Amino acid sequence: MGEESHETSVALTILAHICGWIYFTAWTISFYPQLISNYHAKSTEGLSITFAVFNLIGFIALAQYDIIRYGVQLRYDLPQAVEIQDVCFAVHAAVLCIICCLQFIHYDSGWRERVTRRTWIMSVVLIVAGMAHLLLVEMGVIPLTHYPDMDNSSYLTSAWSFTNFCGALKLGITLFKYLPQIVLNFERQMTNGLAIWTFNLDCVGGIFSLIQNGVESINHRNSAYITGNLPKVGIGLVGLTYNAIILGQHYYLYREQNFEAKRIGGEDTMSGKLTTGDDGVDCLL
Repeated sequence: MGEESHETSVALTILAHICGWIYFTAWTISFYPQLISNYHAKSTEGLSITFAVFNLIGFIALAQYDIIRYGVQLRYDLPQAVEIQDVCFAVHAAVLCIICCLQFIHYDSGWRERVTRRTWIMSVVLIVAGMAHLLLVEMGVIPLTHYPDMDNSSYLTSAWSFTNFCGALKLGITLFKYLPQIVLNFERQMTNGLAIWTFNLDCVGGIFSLIQNGVESINHRNSAYITGNLPKVGIGLVGLTYNAIILGQHYYLYREQNFEAKRIGGEDTMSGKLTTGDDGVDCLL
């Protein structure tokens, strides 16, 4: 059941570790601008509570996925598709998302009114679905996690697992969470008000996250270093795609409008001031 023995390159091993810590640092730092901004302004205005809620659910799911998969890898000597950096990042991100949601409660007395019925319903459905999956694991219907080399014959089915659900949930949230920001930028024809370094760092993290898995796969001659952590790969690819669009809007499409808005000091008085709409459009600062 263990990983096949291959002679690995010391240089590639070091490169993989460097890429891992670069992506971890970039993605980790990208969470702080919004928290700091909320603290200084003593307000959460401009940030969608819908984004904050689903970001929290997504990173809790990712943290569970990474912790379980990493533990199983160590126990059964499987390819390290989930690295220690993945675990640290996911847990840290979940904690920061909790802090962000607490800021809504502390700074915004009307936060309940800002949570749409759609958000409440979707949140409850996702939480119940997660609890249902854990119940199925306890009942022996599905395994906690699944690897091709693992013997899950004691379960009714091994084609789906709790970690499959967690990974799919996080990837699904990532697929739609950037869309409101892209639409908002288009409607305003500018990106003023965005903490653009959030997207720069998100882009850097995505690039080095994918490079790390690719290097590990080459170094060990084993594609499981990629296929064994598809949520991370998917999140990296989806994030890069959306970040490229937002960065293109900021640095190319709306460059002149951004410059003009700053020149006249209209960032706070423009008609397109960042607000949260009924559909939970978020600014992703």
